[in-house]
Amino acid sequence: LALAAAERFYDVDVDVDERLARSHEAVATARRANDPATLAAVLYVSSNAVYAPSTLDQRVAWIDEACALADDLGDPALRLSVHGERSGSALEQGDLPSIRQHGTIATALVERVPQATAHWVSAYLRVLPAILQGDLAEAERLTDAALTLGLDIGQPDATAFYGAQLICIRYHQGRLDGLIPLIEQALADAPTLEVYQAVLALALACSGETGRAAAMLDDAEST
Repeated sequence: LALAAAERFYDVDVDVDERLARSHEAVATARRANDPATLAAVLYVSSNAVYAPSTLDQRVAWIDEACALADDLGDPALRLSVHGERSGSALEQGDLPSIRQHGTIATALVERVPQATAHWVSAYLRVLPAILQGDLAEAERLTDAALTLGLDIGQPDATAFYGAQLICIRYHQGRLDGLIPLIEQALADAPTLEVYQAVLALALACSGETGRAAAMLDDAEST
């Protein structure tokens, strides 16, 4: 049930309320099974299935419970998943102490999980606290390291994640305008990624090309 909800995440015909209802059903079913490992896994998958601002409180409640269950079970792979997820929801809350707490747990656990993708995910997640603390030089060092690791293991999303994080770092450095060619190339490669239209408009505004940025906003509003 939880996987059925998660697999419909990108289905435009299935809204978050429908996925949330299915996830609630999954969690209720897992509770009746009276198996802590099953419940922790279902809470984790259900949380992933219902990403939306409106579901943050529910996701935090589910993942906090999953973290407690996984810690009691001592399964390093399960603990890595749920604590990594909790660090992400803490980011949505703007809760830096919780980001650090759960991120530290996940970073320690990743050394015990022999899976390349888990190591790459851990590497790129370390960038976020550095940005939030204003240590942009360290953030850039970490994002470079995550890119190198991702390319080494053949992670197909490594360059995309690197680009997104570099955009964030350059914005806070006041240097976003220097990435305009990169953003334009990203749009040319994947024109359906509409978020980069907004990023390009922001970069143009930062560069002083306010007329072009305003035209992009007008065009987006009209469509």
